[in-house]
Amino acid sequence: MNSGHDEIAKLGAAISKQDFRDSFLSDPDGTLEQHGVDKAQIPQELLDTIRSLSSEQLAALASVKETLQNHNVPPHITAQMV
Repeated sequence: MNSGHDEIAKLGAAISKQDFRDSFLSDPDGTLEQHGVDKAQIPQELLDTIRSLSSEQLAALASVKETLQNHNVPPHITAQMV
């Protein structure tokens, strides 16, 4: 996996955490750094999309991901869904 994919995976894991979602809306860059995500390795379009989401939308994204994982959906399928 290349470093860009690693950072996207870290971002996905971070979105699952309530504290990330709570602080991301007010301080996206600081929150990414605090959670060990190198934003320079993430496509700008993806960052812009995540930044455009509301708190409720981020929570829904995390919920979909968690539900897929709880049902043992393989990671490559989960990645296509989320």
